[in-house]
Amino acid sequence: MAWKALFIPLGFVAAYSLVYSWWQTFGIMVLGLAALALIFLKLSSTAKGHPEHDKRVRELEEKMKKCC
Repeated sequence: MAWKALFIPLGFVAAYSLVYSWWQTFGIMVLGLAALALIFLKLSSTAKGHPEHDKRVRELEEKMKKCC
């Protein structure tokens, strides 16, 4: 959820700067968005190996099997 709170406003600033041809601002925002995406992708990939994550995934799989 935190990445959305940061990514969406930066994306709006990038789009606004692109419309008004503010190339420096656009470039900085694109680099910021790329860095933000890489950081959160790295964090999410390390969280997947966490034992509690695996436990929650198994619980959800069991619930889905019982549900449908």
